[in-house]
Amino acid sequence: MRASAACHSDRPERCSRPTVAPSDAASVSQDLTEQDPTRVGDRYAVLALLGRGGMGSVYRVRDGTSGRELALKRLAGKAGAAPGPSKVDMFEREFHTLNQLAHPRVVRAFDYGIDGQYPFYTLELLDGGDLRGQAPLSWQRVCTIGYEMCSVLCLLHSRKLVHLDLSPRNVRLTGDGTAKLIDFGLLSPIGPIRRLAGTPPYVAPELVHSMGVDGRADLFALGATLYYALTGKVAYPARTMANLREVWRRTPTPISVLNPEVPAALERLVAALLRVDLHSRPRSAAEVMARLRPLLSEAPDEGLIVAKAHLSAPTLVGRGSEQVRMRKQLLRSARGRGGGL
Repeated sequence: MRASAACHSDRPERCSRPTVAPSDAASVSQDLTEQDPTRVGDRYAVLALLGRGGMGSVYRVRDGTSGRELALKRLAGKAGAAPGPSKVDMFEREFHTLNQLAHPRVVRAFDYGIDGQYPFYTLELLDGGDLRGQAPLSWQRVCTIGYEMCSVLCLLHSRKLVHLDLSPRNVRLTGDGTAKLIDFGLLSPIGPIRRLAGTPPYVAPELVHSMGVDGRADLFALGATLYYALTGKVAYPARTMANLREVWRRTPTPISVLNPEVPAALERLVAALLRVDLHSRPRSAAEVMARLRPLLSEAPDEGLIVAKAHLSAPTLVGRGSEQVRMRKQLLRSARGRGGGL
């Protein structure tokens, strides 16, 4: 739940925009303070604080209607003040997106409400932990996680949305062995981005260079996440956003050097996902799923199979000459020659 201005290479934390991860619900409970509510919306009894960030807090609660325990994300402004209209709109969009996704590998959202001045919504309470505390994992397990995350990305990208914060902290490994994607606070439409935010080592180069983004930005983040899961190391160890251009000039240490058991096909796939030039990456999450499928140790869950409608690669349209210039500048920057757009 910590957001910091600097991100360390062995355990990078999300930077730039402090926030609360919706399903940090499996985190160790923290003591409540006088500022924390004892009840929310006259229905939910607050049992424990699970995390706090710049956007609000996440609590473990008991639903007075059903009796079950849930996670509850409650939005607040600075210093606990009422949040502004733009934050409320963003919060509502996050809830409605989660509520409508209905994907088996996405944390489920249930109810939305207003507690006085503070919007909130409830989520499933996840057990287990995120990837940060469990890497390196076996390459077989990582293939399954990658396949599961790609299934989610296929659905998002088919709806012209990008997650923009896929990282080890946002992949929850639950007690039953499945992986779930959490924290949709940076979810954005494909196209121009309004602001730069995320966890530096997992931020795609096109975001830093203010290029329009499509699903390949999430694929870069997926590659960085799989690299970490396989090796326990960060591919591009940037401490801050400002360090990214420097680290992109160096090729990550080959996975086979850090984990010789990883098959060559998987190493090549992760290396392709991590390419600085977005045009050199796989074109879609569906393509990545197809390359992962032969590496799976068992047949994938049928619920993860994506429909044909989800298989098309998202592409940016218009401004062709501008895109060509930005691509050339991106390559120049990666080679250490700098410049501006």
